[in-house]
Amino acid sequence: MVYLDHAATTPMRPEAIDALTAALAVVGNPSSIHSAGQQAKRLLEESRERIAATLGADGIELVFTGNGTEAVNLAVKGLWWSRQGSGSDAVPRPRILVPAGEHHATVDTVEWLALHEGATVVELPLDELGRLRLDVLEAELARDAASVALVTMLWANNEVGTIQPVEEVARLTARAGVPLHVDAIAAYGQLPIDVHALRRATDASAGGIRDC
Repeated sequence: MVYLDHAATTPMRPEAIDALTAALAVVGNPSSIHSAGQQAKRLLEESRERIAATLGADGIELVFTGNGTEAVNLAVKGLWWSRQGSGSDAVPRPRILVPAGEHHATVDTVEWLALHEGATVVELPLDELGRLRLDVLEAELARDAASVALVTMLWANNEVGTIQPVEEVARLTARAGVPLHVDAIAAYGQLPIDVHALRRATDASAGGIRDC
C-alpha cells in the first residue's frame, strides 16, 4: 500500500520523532521561574524561533495553537471583532470575502460569524483551475471596501493542490486597506513562505496582512 494523503497528515521523519521524544521528557511550566520551568521555556522559545525562521517571520509573531482549525478560528474571528470596533469607534464592516472551495475550518468559521454576529459572507468565484478570480475580488473591494471586515483564503488547496496568487491578492487588499488572512497549512513545507517578503511587497499600499 502506498500512502498518498499527505495533505491530511504526513508520516514523521525519524529525526522529528527523536526531537519530539526528547521534548516530551522535559518537565516544567515555561511560566515558572524555577530551573525546570526555565528549561521548558528555553525549549519552547528556541523552537518558536526555529519555526518562525522557516516562515520568514520573527519569533514574537508566531502563536502556537493546537491545530489548524483553532488557528483559523483565532485569526478570522479575531480579525472580524477587531474590525468592528467598539463604542464611539464602532464601524460596521459586515462583509467577509471568501473564495469558493475553501477548507471547512474557514467555511464553518465564517458561517458561525454570519449566524451569531451578523456577518455577510460573500463567496468569490474561481477560474477553471480553481484559482481565485482577481478581477472579481478587485471589483468587490472597489465597490465598497469600507464594508469589508477581511478577506480569507487558502494558500494551497489541500484537495486539488491549486496554488492561489497570494502576492497579487495581498497587493489588492493592502491597497484597499482590508486585512488578509491566509490559511497556509497545506502550503507549509511544500512552497516557500516568507511573511516579511510578502509584507515588503505590499508596503507601497495601505492595509495589512494577517497570517495563519
